[in-house]
Amino acid sequence: MTALVWANLPLALFFLLAWVGIPLRMVFKHPDLPPDHFEAHAYLAAKAALAGAEEPEPGVLAVAGPR
Repeated sequence: MTALVWANLPLALFFLLAWVGIPLRMVFKHPDLPPDHFEAHAYLAAKAALAGAEEPEPGVLAVAGPR
């Protein structure tokens, strides 16, 4: 075998290890967990609080006076 073939074997091994190792690392680093809906619950609670609040009459906004 020529030197080019011998040089290609470690490169191929490195490529195959990266091909398997990077996704495997991602799986172990970020396992499937149940979804965290904390922000969604806070958003829906704030939305319900705003919807429940009485809106002021259209012409009753506080005005500093004529300028």
